[in-house]
This record gives sequence, C-alpha cells and structure tokens, in this order.
Amino acid sequence: MQAIASSLVKSKDWSYEEEWRITIFKSDKNFIQKLSVPMPKAIFLGTRFHLNDKYLKDALFSIAAEKQIELYQKDKDSQEFRLIHKSSLI
Repeated sequence: MQAIASSLVKSKDWSYEEEWRITIFKSDKNFIQKLSVPMPKAIFLGTRFHLNDKYLKDALFSIAAEKQIELYQKDKDSQEFRLIHKSSLI
C-alpha cells in the first residue's frame, strides 16, 4: 500500500519539477496496453534507479535513444534538501 501511496502523492515543494506520474492498477490479469501521452522532452532517473533489473534499464535506454529523448540521472544535493541532475546520459 505504501508503494501505491508514494506514486499518487507529491509534496508541493517539488511542484517546480512539473513531473508526470502514471500509476496503472492491474485489472484481473490484464494491463492497459497503450496509453496516449505527448512525447517527453527528457527522462529524469531517480536516485535509486540503479537498483532496477538490468533488462529494464537497458530497455529504457534503448527506447530513449530510439526516440531521441534525453536521460538525466538525479542525485541528492550535498548542501540542500533537493535533487540535482547530472549531465545528459544520452
């Protein structure tokens, strides 16, 4: 339940990020196959992205390269309570 709540709630302190979150709930054995959304300009990877399965990471990198979407790795700022992004990964 905590994982679901964390995907639905966002502090107003982070509103400058203009982030989109998509949460899909499984219905029986089926997931929504297609979702109509505008093309993102960039993808920002969270501080724990490296914990994902290698297959999933490679798939994301491949799609981003194919669609020419820039990838950025987020990191914790050492001076303030905020995230900063490093240079583009692609």
